[in-house]
Amino acid sequence: MSSLLVSSLLHRPLLPLPFKRSLSTAYSFGTSLHGALGIESHASGLDHIVSQPVLTNVHSASAGWGHSIYLRKDGSLFITGKPHEFQSLLRINRLPRIVAKGLSWLNNLGAREDKKLEKSFQSLTPQPIKFPFTPQIITASAGLTAIICTSGQLYTFGINNFGQCGVGENSNNVWEPERVLGLHSECGRPVVERDLNEGKKEEMINLGCEAPITSVSLGLQHGICSNSLGHVYTWGKGERGQLGLFGEGGNVCYGSRVRFVRGGREDDVEIEKVESGVNHCAAMERGRRVVWVWGKFMGPPEVPEVNEDTEDDDDDEVEVEVDRATDAFLSQKFEFEAKVKEMKCGSHQTAVLLNDNSVWAKGILKNGGGLTEYEFVKVVQFENDRSVELHGGHQLVLVVDGKEAYYIELQAPEIEIDEEGNEIATNSSFMPVDFLPEGFDEQIVGVETGWRQGMVLVDDNVVPEKNN
Repeated sequence: MSSLLVSSLLHRPLLPLPFKRSLSTAYSFGTSLHGALGIESHASGLDHIVSQPVLTNVHSASAGWGHSIYLRKDGSLFITGKPHEFQSLLRINRLPRIVAKGLSWLNNLGAREDKKLEKSFQSLTPQPIKFPFTPQIITASAGLTAIICTSGQLYTFGINNFGQCGVGENSNNVWEPERVLGLHSECGRPVVERDLNEGKKEEMINLGCEAPITSVSLGLQHGICSNSLGHVYTWGKGERGQLGLFGEGGNVCYGSRVRFVRGGREDDVEIEKVESGVNHCAAMERGRRVVWVWGKFMGPPEVPEVNEDTEDDDDDEVEVEVDRATDAFLSQKFEFEAKVKEMKCGSHQTAVLLNDNSVWAKGILKNGGGLTEYEFVKVVQFENDRSVELHGGHQLVLVVDGKEAYYIELQAPEIEIDEEGNEIATNSSFMPVDFLPEGFDEQIVGVETGWRQGMVLVDDNVVPEKNN
């Protein structure tokens, strides 16, 4: 365990989490090639959720790219798969399926026997993580995991070659959970592409967090969090504008304060929740009517820019087309008439569920040849007496009345011809999921989707809350 963790924290017994949510049973679906399903199997793919539960008494869960993490009601953490790997998973995925299965089996053989490999949690079945504090919020991504404790401190572990752990330096891996640094307004502007010197690192350690962290999300190789003051911090890879740091395109290995600018002026906003996709971020203001979005494929299609070729002295601004790498640094502000009930990010899309039971989304069109929807468009409208929940991860999922589940994947309308020869535009952005078996009748209380796997949390005793 890191010296920072040992010196700054004291072990204490696990306490029950301060949540009223009922206990859930977790089931997994997808491919078990990377061991992330939490079952004793190397099946190359499962079309539906597995028949046996992965874990019981679960409060929440998160699916990464090659691993999954579970938080139980008693505060204990369990992990399965390969939480410190990313590129190797991509290579295995490109191999012929029979070869990939053999390599995966050999790679997990020691983990299955020893339950835990040195410096890694690789295992086919869920194994406990030794963590000295009571965790409250968990999230996972590509070889990266984040944990918020009940004290409001934020810890990460995993791959760190772009500073995505936020611990003040770049390294191949952060093997044990370490505290994210720089989560204080007095830390100053970020210094990109550089490790912290010992003096600056010590200063950030002493400053600590200016306020408890209340929300965290992980992108492909970056992280974002917000605290109880409504301040937002980002860290990690930033060349796609995902950090939102005034056009700073480099990588930052510690938390850096995000400033929300509109029309050249900084907005004094307080953020309640943050989310992130592969290379973008979203933040919802406390009033729950305003959402900010920035990063790759999220900026406006046109931005004002000074025309340097003109000989005029007044430097008139003109509308010019920019590439997506440029517009990534421009955050967009969106206001909704109804309050936002939930906000989630998928890999390349952002969606909101409003209190009027309408669902809106923006981002890349899956069937649009790289085209992007830069404004929020309505995907579906439900009746007010339906219970609707929005869940995120690699894919966005809607759960309706606790029984039905649908993917949200923005797509250009498909034109069909009816029997009378009339053109009909079908909404293909909203479709039933393919991971629930026929006749599935459990009460769904949560869905998490990762790269090649996901999990469903079910609870027969939960009655879905309906809108007033």
